[in-house]
Amino acid sequence: MTTLDELHAALGEFLTASARVENIMLSILTACQRNRDLEDVFSDFSEMTFGPKIEEFKNVCNNYNFSRQHREILNDAYIELDRLLPKRNNLVHGETIVFGPDASTTEAYRVGITKGDFDYLNKAVDDPAAPHCFSVTRIQETIMECYELRDKLVSIANPLFQDLVRQSAIKS
Repeated sequence: MTTLDELHAALGEFLTASARVENIMLSILTACQRNRDLEDVFSDFSEMTFGPKIEEFKNVCNNYNFSRQHREILNDAYIELDRLLPKRNNLVHGETIVFGPDASTTEAYRVGITKGDFDYLNKAVDDPAAPHCFSVTRIQETIMECYELRDKLVSIANPLFQDLVRQSAIKS
């Protein structure tokens, strides 16, 4: 049986993990758009919701000359970002409820509000494994997905910034 405190702690960790993914995406975007003012890149990115951020990230990265190895990592990251988006939206825009078959076996869940589906709560109660229903365990699995995705993106960001430092040293 999970408590609301455990669910809230998992949600907080998820928000941190997903923000780290977004921050690495922003870092890569700034490195790939060296011709743009850093403040403009930041401003544009910060005004977008997560779905458009993913599309912008793909667009900019697809137009940058990455090595074959980094391109393969990015292609995997694109798939993972697309998988993360609905989970993230369900967690961020969902509601927290406690339910179970009886009062002694209740669990805390985060249930995503499904657009156009007035019956989304009943579906979650009927099937707690529904795609829009998150137990603490499922949130923790999503957190691990964020950490793995972040690490993939860092493997691309670090060489990009090392290259920027080398280029700055050459110009000086």
